[in-house]
Amino acid sequence: MDKYSRFLIALLSICTPSLFHANEIISTPGLYIAGADIIDTSTGTTGPLITIATSNVIFDLSENFLYQDPVPSGTTSIGIRIEPGLSNIVIQNGSIGPIGGIGILIGEGCSNILVRDVALSA
Repeated sequence: MDKYSRFLIALLSICTPSLFHANEIISTPGLYIAGADIIDTSTGTTGPLITIATSNVIFDLSENFLYQDPVPSGTTSIGIRIEPGLSNIVIQNGSIGPIGGIGILIGEGCSNILVRDVALSA
């Protein structure tokens, strides 16, 4: 097992899943675990369902879904937005979509972004 995996297991063992709602902003570094599906039920939403606004974040969907219901037509919604210039971001373990636009939008100048075990659907 590599150092990253051991670090992740250590973090997961001390964190409790949290309930997230559409239009959440993550502004503090740390591990965030979705405790349930994240569903945007509003119509016409164009902003991100989740915004990551700081570096050093692990966002674990924990086998949950992030989606819009109903999916608005004619919009450019975003599932997860990573603000420009951030680094050391992990998005993992879940499904994104359907979204009426972009599943994950990575801002300009970001580095060390890892998306793993995430299914994206239209």
